[in-house]
Amino acid sequence: MQTTALKVHGRAFSHIAAFHPEIKALRRDPHAHPELGFEEVYTSRRVVEALKVCGVD
Repeated sequence: MQTTALKVHGRAFSHIAAFHPEIKALRRDPHAHPELGFEEVYTSRRVVEALKVCGVD
């Protein structure tokens, strides 16, 4: 039973790891374009784009 759990987690981890460069870039992007004064226009646009790519309205 332990072996099966490790195989499942291994597959999930490798699937997620395939997206690591994209996830890291998305995380770093708002830091590269800081917005002050609670006017997060760029950041909110990037979040909307990322959600659309994932199929979220």
